[in-house]
Amino acid sequence: MKYIVTAKHCKYSVSDDVYKIFNHKLYTVTLESYPENMNEDTFLIDKSRYKWMSIEEMERDERVMEVNEEIVAFVKAKCQ
Repeated sequence: MKYIVTAKHCKYSVSDDVYKIFNHKLYTVTLESYPENMNEDTFLIDKSRYKWMSIEEMERDERVMEVNEEIVAFVKAKCQ
């Protein structure tokens, strides 16, 4: 695992109807194998399911871009 950068973003949360400050820490990680609670598509953290997506997949996903376009751009700029 390699640390890349930390950045704060202030944005409006539609679901909570408030502005929030997010403190993002960006890392790159190379997995040699998947832990038990992960597979190639999804993984669990504290009973919540998450999905692996490439930057290109996120850019094609309307909902992702609607709520997180600036975060996708931040990750893209720092990881490429």
